[in-house]
Amino acid sequence: MNLPSRPPQRSAPPPSGFSSLAPSMVTAVGLSLCAMGALGATLATWQLFAWFATGGPVVANVWTHSGVTGELFVAFFRWLPLWLGLGVAFHAAVAWLGFGLFWRREWARRGAIVFAFAWAALALLGWAIAWYALDDLQRGYADRAAFASAAKLLAMQLALVNVGIGAGLLLLLIQPSVRAQFGAR
Repeated sequence: MNLPSRPPQRSAPPPSGFSSLAPSMVTAVGLSLCAMGALGATLATWQLFAWFATGGPVVANVWTHSGVTGELFVAFFRWLPLWLGLGVAFHAAVAWLGFGLFWRREWARRGAIVFAFAWAALALLGWAIAWYALDDLQRGYADRAAFASAAKLLAMQLALVNVGIGAGLLLLLIQPSVRAQFGAR
């Protein structure tokens, strides 16, 4: 009796180096976000308590006459308790997001994708604000032009690094092997 033969079965291609490494990278990112979020929340809380205990810092008079940069600097310290309170909440959310990534919760993967986009967008927004203020300082105050020029370069470098971090996190989280670990389709 001649039985029809079955077609040869295809085996799945072996995983690439990155796709086999991606799940352990998610674990590392989750632990890092959890630790850095907890540390950031702790430090912001200590600074907030110090603000309330001491009354806060006094801004040097030189900043009140330094154009847009000085106005931003003075406003930052005027609103410092608000910024520190927001910093505590932000870092607590980052720690919770890291905890969710570590335990492979689907909400954490979606949240980390939003976080990556927001991280990159806020880095670019911060760079644009710093560039505008420092450009005003550079043009309006000759004695501070060298400082403003160096600070503009540093702000651009920090923005590029943060955009790269956001893009790297996004690329990691959309990998098929990572999506499969979170139960995403």
